[in-house]
Amino acid sequence: MKNLNFFTGRMIKLIISTLFICLGFYANAQNSSTTIGRVKGDSFEFVIDTVAYKNYVSRQLLDSGYDFIFDKIEIKTQLTLGSQREFFYLLLISKDKKIKVARWIIKQGNNFITNDELGEDDVFEQLYLTCVGSGSCSPQVFEDNNIRMWGCSDVVGCSASEGQRPKCITIQSIF
Repeated sequence: MKNLNFFTGRMIKLIISTLFICLGFYANAQNSSTTIGRVKGDSFEFVIDTVAYKNYVSRQLLDSGYDFIFDKIEIKTQLTLGSQREFFYLLLISKDKKIKVARWIIKQGNNFITNDELGEDDVFEQLYLTCVGSGSCSPQVFEDNNIRMWGCSDVVGCSASEGQRPKCITIQSIF
């Protein structure tokens, strides 16, 4: 009988410990974010391993059928098209500057974070936008009535004429 009480006590502790671990994973999944960088004076600095991050994004895009190698990574700020609201994003650039990948980041205090929580209706903040082309082929965000949309041009919609190949290709991915 004494061994049964010992066994039952250990099982209860194991169940309670497992429950707390599961709740911890659940809470982390509900508030999933990654700190990317922070404000330092008049500029931004990264707190992540940027080489590892560039390699991660390259691998994810390679798994999707695209072979991109990134030379540069930056934290950028600009105004949305439409509402003219300031926003921040992470920008990865290929050596030939023809491939640019952007991801929305949030400024929270002095930190820049990603929102990694997939919502049911809106996945805008989890999207990686890839712009392939030269010249003005760069990440843009159009915002109107709190609806945001990534694009690779300041023209909302298709900018190629019928029968012509687009000068800028837009690819959106989640990984």
